Amino acid sequence: MPQCDLYDGTGDPGEHVYQFQTNMLLLQVSDAVMCRGFPTTLRKAAHAWFKSLQPRSIYSFGQLSDLFQKHFVSSRSRRKNSASLLNIVQEKNESLACFLGRFNTATLEIDNLDESVKYTAFLRGLRPTSKFAFSVNKSPPGNMKALLEKANKYIQAEEYLETHRGRHGEGKEEQKKRSRELTPPQGGKPIKRSKRDERRPEEPFAWENLTPLNAKPSQILHEIKDNKALQWPDKLKSRPNKRNKDLWCHFHNDHGHTTDNCGSLKRAIEALIKRGQLRKFEAPREERLQTPPATEEREDREENAGIINTISGGLAAGGSSGRARKAYAREVYITSQPLNKKSKTVPVAAITFFEEDSKDIQTPHDDPLVITVRAGNFDVKRVLIDNGSSAEILFFDAFKKMNIPMDRL
Repeated sequence: MPQCDLYDGTGDPGEHVYQFQTNMLLLQVSDAVMCRGFPTTLRKAAHAWFKSLQPRSIYSFGQLSDLFQKHFVSSRSRRKNSASLLNIVQEKNESLACFLGRFNTATLEIDNLDESVKYTAFLRGLRPTSKFAFSVNKSPPGNMKALLEKANKYIQAEEYLETHRGRHGEGKEEQKKRSRELTPPQGGKPIKRSKRDERRPEEPFAWENLTPLNAKPSQILHEIKDNKALQWPDKLKSRPNKRNKDLWCHFHNDHGHTTDNCGSLKRAIEALIKRGQLRKFEAPREERLQTPPATEEREDREENAGIINTISGGLAAGGSSGRARKAYAREVYITSQPLNKKSKTVPVAAITFFEEDSKDIQTPHDDPLVITVRAGNFDVKRVLIDNGSSAEILFFDAFKKMNIPMDRL
């Protein structure tokens, strides 16, 4: 029998019946076989309902599907009306492609949508100051098909300009000025950032210590958007054409992730809670609504500028001279002599390494612990930990290859 999603009583019962009937039509089975096969697609509350039916009470699949949909009528999806399209407007800095995607998704939730209503709602939702809105009002397309064709041409032009803008880049002075000014989407004074703040790295954020909330981040943002203490975020660093255009964040006022999945918003809310300003949004500990925004964090990162296999200095444990290194090598290969217990290194606190980890290690040692780190928008694939003073010295040529400007050194 064709595969069909199991229904547990929480989804739309009509959608489940339609999916089951579509699958069974492929087999061209009788009405009785459909009645016998239907309970195999049910589970939990839905399966319990089927078991409660009286024997010999069902005479056709039509009767069974009617009883099924009436019993789970409270789980039916509420279809929207055409008036809901008037609430969909193009946000500030939202691309035409992103707005069109949101608009088309909303139209799929409306039954028997008239094309003229769809046409009018789309025109009203356009940002009045956009070039596309000016063009369609100057020369109205007349119908939805012509409007979409014109919109697709503008979208292609937007993507072309965005690609070439990212390729050629802005001037250095414009980049510095833009990075120091943050303009909130709802208006307000730009937040000035000093050069010292730009060079200072962000401290790691402990997601497990977030205060549990009784509302979604998007709902909280709607309440606090006019709060002067709210710190609005920087622009997203990743390229716009690399992000998901179907997801919109009202906090960043840009596409790439949802408002509820925005890590910057969750950090801003947590900061206000610690200042005692959002007590009404705190929830009991067991009702956690926040989770680490893995997707958004990936979107915020700058695009990888390159890969550095390794940055290496000299041998640390043996010393800087050739004689010292030869002496150290002779020590390592004399395995018949017992190790000097006094020189054996034992960690003071067992955080990562334990006493048994230092067994059979000749000290001082130069054993490598190799990790991969993100440094200066580069992936450094091999980094030696605890390699002595030689690993702490980087020549100026390494910083130039990593494209790190002088004002950040």
